[in-house]
Amino acid sequence: MLHRLFSNLTPWHATPLYHYAKEARGGMIVELGAYVGKCAIILAFGTRAGAELKVYTIDAYKKRRGPHGESYGPRDKKVFLKNIATAGVDVELIQMDIDEAFALHEYFWKQGLALVYWDIGGDRIGHDFSNWSRFVVPGGFFLSKNTYNPFDSVPVILEALEEGSWSRLPDIMAVSILVKRDSEKTSS
Repeated sequence: MLHRLFSNLTPWHATPLYHYAKEARGGMIVELGAYVGKCAIILAFGTRAGAELKVYTIDAYKKRRGPHGESYGPRDKKVFLKNIATAGVDVELIQMDIDEAFALHEYFWKQGLALVYWDIGGDRIGHDFSNWSRFVVPGGFFLSKNTYNPFDSVPVILEALEEGSWSRLPDIMAVSILVKRDSEKTSS
């Protein structure tokens, strides 16, 4: 059953998600953009093999077009729920726009994020990185599918790298990776 579920999720995408979810410590995992849940499931399997962190995914499931013209909407939520149940993982869906989820739950995110996976596409990455990255714990990760917006084209990410609060790790397959540096190490 799981093989059929993941038949179109390439190792180029799944392997780094699993690896960094397994390595994540000291907070929770948040995926920005759920679609049908395949990446959330990989993140949940990864953390199950690691620190067993809580996994949240945020998606409004409103009808819209993706960055390549693909259609998304309410029907995808039904597939998401079925996929999560089939996989038998604990993933909590927060069904609202990402900015709304950030504003309404800001007190919640202050508990610390061990990993943020940005899987939306379009030109939001700078905005979302500015919001969500401040709650990532030292040693935590910010991941993005590199087919959307490569990190080297996003000014706010370039600034964070230049000031030393974040380090860029080599891309693994189709995923770009940033790791938050310890603030004590960056201030000396």
